[in-house]
Amino acid sequence: MTGLKTSLSLPPEAAGAIDERAAADGISRAEVLRRAVLAYVDQAGPSRSAPAAGEDLAALTADRDRLAVELQTILGDCGRHAAEADRLRADLETRDKAIARMEAEIAWLRGIVEQFARGTGGRE
Repeated sequence: MTGLKTSLSLPPEAAGAIDERAAADGISRAEVLRRAVLAYVDQAGPSRSAPAAGEDLAALTADRDRLAVELQTILGDCGRHAAEADRLRADLETRDKAIARMEAEIAWLRGIVEQFARGTGGRE
């Protein structure tokens, strides 16, 4: 099977979102884009096919611009989801640290209670 190779220019924030998705999924940037294009083509179906041969440049350009806007919207959604995931990871890390501090304090307090229970009054 002969594949298609193409070049694509994207704004830095879109490229960053793609890189974040690739890292999160453990795949390459090219694989993220390949999957996105195939998913789009599968979803689009025949009603959203490319303009037929013979259509004028203005129609082709308008269709290209519409597709570019759709792609930016999809990539923006990916970026927002990645940012939300990063925020949630940071929140979890903060809570994990707080839990560890509380567990250490509980262990210390239990030690003090045990000392009082033994009658040493915390003077060991």
